[in-house]
Amino acid sequence: MAKAKGKKKQTSSSRSSTQRSGVGKSRSGFTPEELRLLPRFLASKIGRWVIAMIVILLLLTLNALIAGRKVDTFFLLTGIELLIGILAFWVYLLYRRTSKTV
Repeated sequence: MAKAKGKKKQTSSSRSSTQRSGVGKSRSGFTPEELRLLPRFLASKIGRWVIAMIVILLLLTLNALIAGRKVDTFFLLTGIELLIGILAFWVYLLYRRTSKTV
């Protein structure tokens, strides 16, 4: 019985090594960066919009959890975050503008 288990392990390891070499041959034309989904997703416009919406929803959820039932605290936190976002976007635009001219 122990010999049969040993034989099964040997055959499965030999199969996996042949399967690995077969997989490598079919993907030989791709670089690892092209195979990754997240960088490709973030590079697209839809990916950027989806990530932005997820961040906004997470911030609003965090604001709601912090504020509890106090609506004025929720709006105050949301307003502060909105002002910080506007300033960060403005600085980003200024940085992009100066990097193009230099």
